[in-house]
Amino acid sequence: MQLKFSLDSPLNSEVINYIQRFGHAKKIPGTVRYNVTATGNTIAHAVKWAVRYYGIQADGSFVKRTFCYSNGNIYLGNDVTGALTSVYSGLKVDCYPEHVIQQVAGNSRMFLFNGYDTPLYYEGDALGTFYQSAITYKFVQGVIKDDRLWGFTRNSSTLYFSRILYPEDFSVTYGGSIIIGNEKDSFIRRIELLGDDLYIFKNDSIWVLRGSTKASYTVDRVISNMGLLAQRALTQVSSALVFVCQQDKEIYEFTETPSPRKLSSNLFDRKIGFKDLLDLTKTDDIVCGWDTVNNLFRVSFNDIAARESYQNSELIFPTDDFNKGGRPKWSQTYGARISCYSLQTRQGDHELLTGRADLGALMYHNRGYDFDNRAIETILRTDDFIPSAGRNTQFDGLYPRGVPSNGTITIRAYLNHRHSGRSSQAMADIGEQDTLGGIVLSTQYRFGNYLPLLTGQNVGESLALEFYDAEHGKNIQLEDVVLDVVKRDKIRSALIPG
Repeated sequence: MQLKFSLDSPLNSEVINYIQRFGHAKKIPGTVRYNVTATGNTIAHAVKWAVRYYGIQADGSFVKRTFCYSNGNIYLGNDVTGALTSVYSGLKVDCYPEHVIQQVAGNSRMFLFNGYDTPLYYEGDALGTFYQSAITYKFVQGVIKDDRLWGFTRNSSTLYFSRILYPEDFSVTYGGSIIIGNEKDSFIRRIELLGDDLYIFKNDSIWVLRGSTKASYTVDRVISNMGLLAQRALTQVSSALVFVCQQDKEIYEFTETPSPRKLSSNLFDRKIGFKDLLDLTKTDDIVCGWDTVNNLFRVSFNDIAARESYQNSELIFPTDDFNKGGRPKWSQTYGARISCYSLQTRQGDHELLTGRADLGALMYHNRGYDFDNRAIETILRTDDFIPSAGRNTQFDGLYPRGVPSNGTITIRAYLNHRHSGRSSQAMADIGEQDTLGGIVLSTQYRFGNYLPLLTGQNVGESLALEFYDAEHGKNIQLEDVVLDVVKRDKIRSALIPG
């Protein structure tokens, strides 16, 4: 008898450095450096902010520049040579910068906030010149709503808004401020637009500001027992906001209906949540992003198992393919060391750049199949296959199927719910080949090798499979596996009801 199982499955118990989507599990693409020479080789030099500035000048011309923030310095990137040049220094090192862009007097003015220093702005010149803003508030973050700049300061419940089309004028006459709740030890962590409404995420509650004029603004509390865990632990995904909750440290989806949906329960069918993976002493480092280049939700964090002092892992899921019931297809990544996300998706660009969490470098994604010349370790472990509960099964062999690659992949078999004591075999996943004019060509679009299981190690109630690889420069795509099985007698030591 043969049984077929998809390797793009919500029942997989471990998925490391794969993306599960559209019926297959594909290895996550690699990264290469934007700047070969790092701004520094310590965690203090981690790139905590990166942006692709797309500006419109007063004369109608378009400008695009790459900037990043490392060790209290703002750097301008050269997209041809990859060189980073410091254009502003002396800023706060231990912070999480944010930016917002508004058209001012015909130019796209980008404001930079970090919560500690006087805000800066840039207007598109070739030298990457930043100027001190006339804004006196040391904003943590800002957004543009109704042609006004909205912002807040650290550990505060006060939301400020500027004069229309004058983002540096916060005078009472034209601008103003609104206090969002008055609970003790409650403060704003992030503000985010969703449609026409501005949502205010505090550490202990969620609020919404509606209206379009100074006289019509109203504020309402929409969630009273949930808040945001960290400044950057939120991102918009399609028409929803996905965030990490302060209270239970889990990931939720929030829409305009006041009932957030938990997304991170029962990760990888192991009955664990995001909290179980998270180093709770480093939650401020969490950063969420919607990667529209690869159609992925991503959250970078410090994994408690790795015990490193920087973000060493991600949880990701495709935003264009879900399991039944809308449940995300979660995977975990290790090795990319991401401290911030930056998308380049305008004026002919289609790139994801990220900041390195362990040194001063920007990273291009979707380049090769290594992380900065380091081999990517991939693991996919299935759930236990149980052909007949309470009965032994003889597992004679298996046919793994996938797209041919350029080497071997290790397949390990685990009997009877074990996590060790496996049987292991190496399988060539290159497929059949022919030589044509000195060029080796694959003659198969899918490999499907048969692997027999060793006699004496192939009888039990259940079987789990693990696919493992750690080769340099290797692409992997797994699809499904077919098992050859023979059902046998009942397990004699098991209690048989009735």
